[in-house]
Amino acid sequence: MRTINILLLFMLPSLIFAQKKPTKTESPLFLVSKDEKYAYVNAKGDTLIPLGKYAACFTETFSDMAIVTSKGRLVGIDRKENILFEVFIFDNGPDDLSDGLFRIVKDKKIGFADEHGKIIVQPTLGCAYPFEGGKAMVSDSCKTVYDGEHKRWISHKWYYIDKKGKRIND
Repeated sequence: MRTINILLLFMLPSLIFAQKKPTKTESPLFLVSKDEKYAYVNAKGDTLIPLGKYAACFTETFSDMAIVTSKGRLVGIDRKENILFEVFIFDNGPDDLSDGLFRIVKDKKIGFADEHGKIIVQPTLGCAYPFEGGKAMVSDSCKTVYDGEHKRWISHKWYYIDKKGKRIND
């Protein structure tokens, strides 16, 4: 028992230093508007993204990612204002977060990202409904049908995927 205690005494400092120290995350930015123009400011009130840089901003608290309008498209941007992806438009605005994910678009294909801007399911799907209960109904081949001002998808090959993009039986 004494040998174990002595061994732990010598190992303890190396175990403590080997653990990862938490990284300091940037404090969030906050959306402000004036005369129908938008800006992001920090907690001190310093403007970090100036009024009017983006035609519209949809994220009130900008931590890791914000959804903004850039060159006529809804896009997700990171804190350095790099475009991460195009956001799927639903009901005249960005797709809602559902079950922790929202839809994104690339080359007319749909995928999913999380609220931090991490792409969870690559955009390879022809059409996809939002996640619900850990699964989403999707299809690789679908057709868009218009009913007046509304549209819907039809397909003969629907299936479900999990949050890793893997096909599941249901």
